[in-house]
Amino acid sequence: HISEERKTELGEALKNHPPVAVFPSQDDMEAFMRLAIEQARQSAALGEVPVGAVIVYQGEAIAAAHNTCIGDHNVSHHAEI
Repeated sequence: HISEERKTELGEALKNHPPVAVFPSQDDMEAFMRLAIEQARQSAALGEVPVGAVIVYQGEAIAAAHNTCIGDHNVSHHAEI
């Protein structure tokens, strides 16, 4: 059990806590999606299934890839792997 006074204290602390960004901003998400789409276009140009992937860490794209399964004759060469 937690006292009402403690609940109030925690509620106030939560209200005063700065916002935490769980997801990138809408503009950043759009930019990352554009990178992934460009990767998918590269797959399509190679005759692959058009899939692209981007890995984002702390607001920065740190990796981007596209499918190369068909050309490489390797089922593990998916963009997301």
